[in-house]
Amino acid sequence: MNPLPGWLQRGLLAGPLVAATALAVMCALAEHLPGGPGGADGVAVATIALPVLWSMLVLHALLDARLTRVWVSLLLLLSACVLSLAWVAVAR
Repeated sequence: MNPLPGWLQRGLLAGPLVAATALAVMCALAEHLPGGPGGADGVAVATIALPVLWSMLVLHALLDARLTRVWVSLLLLLSACVLSLAWVAVAR
């Protein structure tokens, strides 16, 4: 039996977890995308991609029938981005 009701899990998924995951993906994109010839780096692309990524993650959290799949996918994406940022920080 789940300790949290479904509406509360969806609220946690679509709220703070999606926001943290979208910001972690944005930071990882900004770090890993190469800079362009005009001096713009990956921050511009990551900033443009943030609303699209956030809306896709929110819709996935709200519309998927299986909450376990949403938890696993969001936590895997969040941990992969955090690990890639930590790897870049250690490599410097």
